[in-house]
Amino acid sequence: MYLSGSKWKMRKKRRRSNPWRVLLLLILIGILIYVERVVVPSVPPPFIPEPTETQSPVAFVTEAETLFQSGKLAQAEQAYAQAISVDPDEPAHYIALARLEVFLGKYEQAEENASNALLIDENSALAYAVLAWSLDFQGRYVEALEKIELALEMDPNLALARAYYAEILIDVSPGNYREALDEARAAVEMAPSLLEAHRALGYVWEMTGSYAEAIESYQTAVSINPNLAILHMSIGDMYLALNDTTKAIESYTRASVLSPTDVLPYRRLALTHARIGEFGKASQWAEEAMHMDPSDPYLHGDLGRMYYNNNQVLPAIKELGMAIHGGMMPDQWVIDDQELLVDPDARVDAGIEVGDVVNVIAIPGGDGELVALVIEIDDGIPPVPISGVENPIDLHGTVVSIVEGAYVVGLPLEPGDSRAVGFYYTYALALARNGQCELAREIARALLLGVPDDEVAAENAELTLEMCSAFSAATTPTATP
Repeated sequence: MYLSGSKWKMRKKRRRSNPWRVLLLLILIGILIYVERVVVPSVPPPFIPEPTETQSPVAFVTEAETLFQSGKLAQAEQAYAQAISVDPDEPAHYIALARLEVFLGKYEQAEENASNALLIDENSALAYAVLAWSLDFQGRYVEALEKIELALEMDPNLALARAYYAEILIDVSPGNYREALDEARAAVEMAPSLLEAHRALGYVWEMTGSYAEAIESYQTAVSINPNLAILHMSIGDMYLALNDTTKAIESYTRASVLSPTDVLPYRRLALTHARIGEFGKASQWAEEAMHMDPSDPYLHGDLGRMYYNNNQVLPAIKELGMAIHGGMMPDQWVIDDQELLVDPDARVDAGIEVGDVVNVIAIPGGDGELVALVIEIDDGIPPVPISGVENPIDLHGTVVSIVEGAYVVGLPLEPGDSRAVGFYYTYALALARNGQCELAREIARALLLGVPDDEVAAENAELTLEMCSAFSAATTPTATP
């Protein structure tokens, strides 16, 4: 029997497929495959830090070269150091860093880095050349000559080595000036755009007293890189040798701008202004130099001589005494226009900076200066008085500068140290002018016994003794230049 229309038919009814549904399914499958094979592998696991991309050593070297050309030597040094940290097996990085460090005056570090390059490549003529140059600046001429000759034996066409050879030859002996001149000229001919070649030629001219020719070579070097303080210092020295103090001051000022942490340009500026009788300006530059390195006795002595020639006898005695006797130099503050020494046991608020407004309790010092006993931030409350201090001086103002104190080692009187000898006889004269004849006579006798062959020192020592023997009728003396 056939049951028409029964729901129990054994054949299922086929539904028509929807093409859009099939297409959507295929798209979903494709997305799942893409996520599994592309997206998931590229996603880092959770809680694991992602590695940072390391900059290539070539990029650091390029950055260092750009910084060197712009005169930013300290930053260039850091960039070369980063190149070494990324690629420590490349000798060229050490050599480039060593060359830069010679320009920075870091001769021992330059020696170390040139030696590091040789540990990697013992046949590097360039590394030997830079090593020789660093040794030359340290006064180790025999070693420098040995290394530079080895470099030229390896590569006689290395212009940089010939430039260094010229400098080393003239340093070893002025009698080598002809050979040194030939080597410097050969370096210039081989590499006309090499800065060190023109610098070497200028240096040889300088050492032979040909100052105009030296200026010409140094200026050519400056045209290659106008931002190196060492070149402007050399040009200034040549102008000073030619008594062109105006151009000397311009060159030294340029050097001080390019290398603001270097004492030498400031010292040269002080000496140049002193040469033309501008002792006030000379004192200012000498003071700047001393504040940069307050532990250097020579800088105290320079400042003392400038003060003396500017008729500032008490400050001169103080600075010259520090240079000769040594001792602890206290902190020096300037608050508004008032200079203050700070007592070692002074009560000073922590964290005071330039620009802060402060209250000060001070007393007169032994040399006519003010000595601060209390320095506090102005919080609207007057500082607590100090018991036992009579007639304290209350000050209020803005901190202009803070120079930290330092311990100074005194200079011995030695015949070979003409600079220190000058400090001694100027100190004797300053003491005599101030009536401190007991110490003045002691210094004068030390000069006569210690440096008997120094005519200028003997003359000033005798003058000191004459002044002290008839102090009441003495006239104001000046040191023999």
